[in-house]
Amino acid sequence: MSAPLNSSAGPGRAGHAAGQPARFSLGLPTGLPPSLLLSPGNGIECGRYGGFCTFGRCPFPATAIGKCADFVPCCRR
Repeated sequence: MSAPLNSSAGPGRAGHAAGQPARFSLGLPTGLPPSLLLSPGNGIECGRYGGFCTFGRCPFPATAIGKCADFVPCCRR
C-alpha cells in the first residue's frame, strides 16, 4: 500500500493549504510611497533626491543614483 494522496502536510509543505502556491514577500516597507522605494527615473525625481542630470558620465566626486533619460544619469555628490 502507498501513502494517501491527500495527506495534510508533506515535507516542505508545512503551513500551506492544499493546492495553494507559496507566497513570497519582497521585504519592502509597505507604508512608504513608491517614489521613495525606487531610484530616480526622470529629471524631476532626480531633483527630489538632491541630484542633477548630466550627459554621459557623472563628474568625479558624484555617483550615479538613477537615470534621467537614456545616456543621462542622475548624479549626486
